Amino acid sequence: MFELEERDLSKWLQSNLPKFHKSKVNQYLPPFEIVPNGLYFFLVQSFLHKYQIEPKGMIHVGGHMGHEILPYALLGFNDVLIIEPLEEAMEALSNISSIYNDLAASCTDVFGGSPFIQISLEQLAAGEKEGRTTLYVTKESGLSSTHKPMSEVQVNGEDLAAVIKEEEVIVRPIDQIISERYSKTDFNCMRVNVQGDELAVFKGAQKVIRQLDLIFCEANYDQRYENIPSTQDLIQFLENLDFSLVRHDKLSDSIGNLLFINNSKNGHGSKV
Repeated sequence: MFELEERDLSKWLQSNLPKFHKSKVNQYLPPFEIVPNGLYFFLVQSFLHKYQIEPKGMIHVGGHMGHEILPYALLGFNDVLIIEPLEEAMEALSNISSIYNDLAASCTDVFGGSPFIQISLEQLAAGEKEGRTTLYVTKESGLSSTHKPMSEVQVNGEDLAAVIKEEEVIVRPIDQIISERYSKTDFNCMRVNVQGDELAVFKGAQKVIRQLDLIFCEANYDQRYENIPSTQDLIQFLENLDFSLVRHDKLSDSIGNLLFINNSKNGHGSKV
């Protein structure tokens, strides 16, 4: 088995994130925001390097406003599939992805070869079964979820987790999406950040998951939303699919990140 690395990053985040906020960074630097683009870039880069994983294709579930697109392009992911149900977020994602897709296609006219990245979008919620569900849209749209918020997130006297509207959204399993329009062999990594619905995403993606090298997902330590799985539920499910939890970062008292590596894939370390 892989060795588990556990870190409590909550104090580091509290003391360091304010220093790297874009308002504190020299205005003449290129438009690569230290937060969120930069930290995410170096985080994923460290995973790929440590476990000797070639960046090939990324399935990003819960793409929100597309802050991760630039890191994926710089890291060398050729295929990026972003799944996001929120309409306002999809508008931003469409604008960003069209810029990168157009640039990648245009570069081939000058330099030859194939496009350095192809970004595909699916406006829906990934889940276990096909159907429809309610999306609870919150004041801070990144906290929106198909599970109703149970806890307040107070910032400057405002509850960012307050529900401002409800939308009906399509739900489809990732296995179904991939089988109809993509090739599962094009993707070897997955990022899941869906505010409590991670287990349902995994249950609907078991065929694709078995082809992956790496899964990076958010975990909830308490019931921030109604009827969400525990951290142990996520770990147990992926362990049953022959993945090992290799890193657990605590980001706060409520949330953290989990990194899983596929035991059955070659070149990622020794298996006992």
